[in-house]
Amino acid sequence: MRRRRTSGRRRSGGRSILGGSSNVQTRMIGHAVGGFAVGFLEKSFPNLPRLPIVGKKGAIAIGAYLLRNQSPILLDVALAAAAISGYQLGSSGTVTGDEDSLDGVAAQM
Repeated sequence: MRRRRTSGRRRSGGRSILGGSSNVQTRMIGHAVGGFAVGFLEKSFPNLPRLPIVGKKGAIAIGAYLLRNQSPILLDVALAAAAISGYQLGSSGTVTGDEDSLDGVAAQM
């Protein structure tokens, strides 16, 4: 006579805890492609709008974020542009393509 399993018990599905490294690699490649796309967009369209504080790269990040449902690559573009503009803002106080610096904005407030 066979014993039945209790209904509350579930099987694990055979997944390992350490099996998530391929997701990290996929995300890194996606962000690298997004960074390439940011550079390509900035080079191809020199008349991109410049937003205060965030500059051209911030405008690319905001635009790509708002259109992220249109294509999965646009989320990677938005994240890469936000990372690049955040780095530039933190290291030099300005973002490339922004005429004003943080000192000018602070002086107005």
